[in-house]
Amino acid sequence: MEKRPKTYRKFSTRHPEVIEAYDTLNNEVKSLGALSEEEILLAKLAVSIGAGLDGATASQTRKALKSGIDPAKLEQLAILALPTLGLPRMMQAYKTITTLIEAAKESDGSGQTPGA
Repeated sequence: MEKRPKTYRKFSTRHPEVIEAYDTLNNEVKSLGALSEEEILLAKLAVSIGAGLDGATASQTRKALKSGIDPAKLEQLAILALPTLGLPRMMQAYKTITTLIEAAKESDGSGQTPGA
């Protein structure tokens, strides 16, 4: 199981009812049915990049890699931010995504990225 950030763990311990409500909402909107699981993960990553949420970008990248999405799709998603968000925002997303892709290659010991 993926280790949650310390602040999330602390908050969820103090306010489990809020986390439960958030999880319910998240599951409900994902179950609307028009998008595949891969499309949902890519959309959430794109929203995270566009909102400038570096922690969420990292989290969504880890989830996408774990689900087996091709890392090339994640890299392209970062680059697609360039015309809309500009070079600095795109470069930050690209750095976050490619760093996590490389870490995934190293952690599984095969040198292969999950999903590739």
